[in-house]
Amino acid sequence: MAGFEVTPEVEEITDYRKFKRVCFERLNKVLPALSAKKWDELLRKSLEKLTIEAVPEDASPEGQFWEVLDQFCNDRVQAHSRDEVILNKPFTDMGRTFFRLGALMRYLNQRKFNYLSVQRVAAAMKSRGGQPERLTIRGKEVRAWSVPEFTRAATDDWPVPENISQPGQF
Repeated sequence: MAGFEVTPEVEEITDYRKFKRVCFERLNKVLPALSAKKWDELLRKSLEKLTIEAVPEDASPEGQFWEVLDQFCNDRVQAHSRDEVILNKPFTDMGRTFFRLGALMRYLNQRKFNYLSVQRVAAAMKSRGGQPERLTIRGKEVRAWSVPEFTRAATDDWPVPENISQPGQF
């Protein structure tokens, strides 16, 4: 069916009844009845012809997550002390950025980034050295996360022309 794309979950592909339902719901098509054995045979044959292409990291949900996490940690109001983590601000100290998971999830929602569940967000952070933390702030134990600090480009690395006679002329 040209012009339509359906991306079912693994569970919807491996179970023919679920796949048939997805096609009905998303394409308004009724597929013929097949036994589980016949469906498994078709899947096996399809997998033999399968070609896997590497996707650039920034095109994956996890890659996009890391870009948004970098923005969360660096492009918004920063905490000046660890105590401000309780105010949902990220705080960077000694090579790590600390923040509350709830604040990050709200930021992801504000950015309409809904590709990862909270469990997958935690797993993605752990995969790159993130870890849950227990901070004591003003006598109260606060659960937070820390990730390795994101590197920032130095602004003084950009050349600035010295003798500009007219605006816009370099």
